[in-house]
Amino acid sequence: MNADPGQSTPWLVGGDFNEVRYSDEKAGGRPPNIRRLHRFNLCLERCHLRDISVLEAYVRNLPESLSDHAALKLFATPPLLSYPKLFKFFNAWLAHDAFMSTLEGAWGIVIEGSAMFRLAKKLQHTMRILKRWNLEHFGLAQDRLQLAKEALCAFQASLHLNPLNPNLIAAESLARETYSRTLKLEEEVIRQKARLDWLQSGDRCTKFFYAQFAGRKANNTLRTVILPDDTELMEQWKVQNYTVDYFKSLLNKEAFSMIPPIQSSRRLSVEESESLCAPVSEEEILDTLRQMKSDGSPGPDGFTKSGKGRAAVKIDLCKAFGSIRWPFIQAILEAMGFNRQWIQWIESPRFSVLINGSPFGFFESSSGLRQGDPISPLLFVLGMEILLQRLDEALQRGSIGAFTKHSNAISHLLFADDLIIFSPINLISGRAIKRILSSFAEISGLELNIGKSVAFCGGRENLHQHFINEIGIPQGQLPVTYLGLPLFTGALTSGLCLPLIDKLRRRLQRWHGHLLSFAGRLELAKTVLSSLQLYWTSAFALPSSTIKAMEKVIRAFLWRGPTLKRSLHHVNWATVCLPKEEGGLGLKRIRDWSMAALGARFWEMAAGQSSLWANWMSIRYLLKKGIWTIKASHSGSWIWPKIIASRSWIKQHVRYIIYSGSQVQLWTDPWINGASLDDLLSPPTSIRSQPLIVASLLVNGIWTKPPWWEPGWDMVWAILVR
Repeated sequence: MNADPGQSTPWLVGGDFNEVRYSDEKAGGRPPNIRRLHRFNLCLERCHLRDISVLEAYVRNLPESLSDHAALKLFATPPLLSYPKLFKFFNAWLAHDAFMSTLEGAWGIVIEGSAMFRLAKKLQHTMRILKRWNLEHFGLAQDRLQLAKEALCAFQASLHLNPLNPNLIAAESLARETYSRTLKLEEEVIRQKARLDWLQSGDRCTKFFYAQFAGRKANNTLRTVILPDDTELMEQWKVQNYTVDYFKSLLNKEAFSMIPPIQSSRRLSVEESESLCAPVSEEEILDTLRQMKSDGSPGPDGFTKSGKGRAAVKIDLCKAFGSIRWPFIQAILEAMGFNRQWIQWIESPRFSVLINGSPFGFFESSSGLRQGDPISPLLFVLGMEILLQRLDEALQRGSIGAFTKHSNAISHLLFADDLIIFSPINLISGRAIKRILSSFAEISGLELNIGKSVAFCGGRENLHQHFINEIGIPQGQLPVTYLGLPLFTGALTSGLCLPLIDKLRRRLQRWHGHLLSFAGRLELAKTVLSSLQLYWTSAFALPSSTIKAMEKVIRAFLWRGPTLKRSLHHVNWATVCLPKEEGGLGLKRIRDWSMAALGARFWEMAAGQSSLWANWMSIRYLLKKGIWTIKASHSGSWIWPKIIASRSWIKQHVRYIIYSGSQVQLWTDPWINGASLDDLLSPPTSIRSQPLIVASLLVNGIWTKPPWWEPGWDMVWAILVR
């Protein structure tokens, strides 16, 4: 099925297709068939059809009545009213001859008052001047470009009739330069509006930039608001007022009457506290400017399962950044010794709500951290430290338990506002966890989101419901997604990896790949698409079928574009993935990334690196055994045999540097140019059974031959000691 090439008017296709585009669009039953997903997406692409969400319209399901099919209603919405937009600095201005003089004139006005007052007023004045200047020189960019093109074409036509006329030659050259400069400036402005960091320069991608910018604008447009009672606000002014009132209410929750004293084991020194209020030096300003992205803006000014039961409780906090209370943050900062003046500085922001590109409202807040502010994540982490402190205290008192293995114990994991609490299944632990979360919510404002929190229980099933009732959190079933990755039991299957492939396909649709040249698609495949699998391979060993499916998608995109249909591949994929100096295009194969990630996990344990994962796995599987000789056990984690299997090829590339030798096993570690003494020699059992380290052969950094050393083993003395 293909679109009629002569079809130029807008058209709409609707109905019951009995197919889905992505695996997460189907609930229950068997998982979707990957081939059918591919065929359906290919059909849509060939017909140049896109989901309705891309258009400035929306679809709602009407009541199903007696049928299991629901009718759809398509709403076409009128254009939005225009409001003043925030000031944005465009890098293309720097290339204009009149920019610096305009900037100097705007900034050079004389203003009386304090330094901060003068700075604020100069910024306001400069923004007004640059807005007007932008309209004069960059407004109606498409019209300016068309005029420049028409002028160039006119001079070229005249030059064809009179090719030796020096005036026409000069005029054509000037028109060509004007058109080229106008085209370059337009491309730079729209590239910055599209917010693409991976594609900085190259062949002309203006259509691609416009499509990306239009897609972002459509996705970020707020046209309607559905209230809790299902009432729908559609008038623009009602949407604006309700949105501002909603965030004003969210950021001004009623504060807890009294914050109890907060104790912190860590405090700033007097010098550290005073340094927070020290004047900002020119070097610090320059360092900050150097660390910024060229298109970045630092602020709103726009200037750029038997046995004892166990449970894992996944906690979700309601609107974490927008709910945390400022009195709570203030109490933490004071308990840690932060300078009082510095605390007052960060307590004073006001908020506006950005709706369809325009700011509305300007209000104070008693709660909430600003999204995008670089200091906000740090303040939030300090707040969560109080929760972790209470969990640790409860663990020390025995109120709650932990997952233990020998001397290792894990009671909780926290990544920003993603919290998992590990606990034995008993009523005491359930009550303690509920009490800690409730008291923390009272003082911090970070309330439990029951709808998104879930408890996973294993072991004795007769205890599960009692624990669930006590803790007040619903029981869930694996697998689930946590931090963008699946949590599951057993081994990773290709079915669990469907979201990864779906995400890959979605990226292709969103990036308007049909507007990219081959070089643009190659850059996208390198920097954006490949990054999707890096996160997964750093945690899992991907199934071979998943790797093949992902490489098939990337391969098809590279040669054909987002249609992802079969086409002639001009070069073997193995050759494409070679380094450029070897005749390839520098793409890295996903299988190689997966092997390298397994090797990194192996080396993390072999090198004795201190991390939660390495410590847990070492205690769980190694104990006093050496990682270079231990045999893989298939009774534990599914990934452990895969990590051990990577040992053979790691040996070929590992090189030890001997210092004291206190951490290197004499017989089993491959410390002699990638080989161990066991590999090179056949030591007698009486000697081999001794658990010796390399340091036993060193005295003051010099090799020393022990009495039991045999003459044929002298290759050791050639190893350099640092």
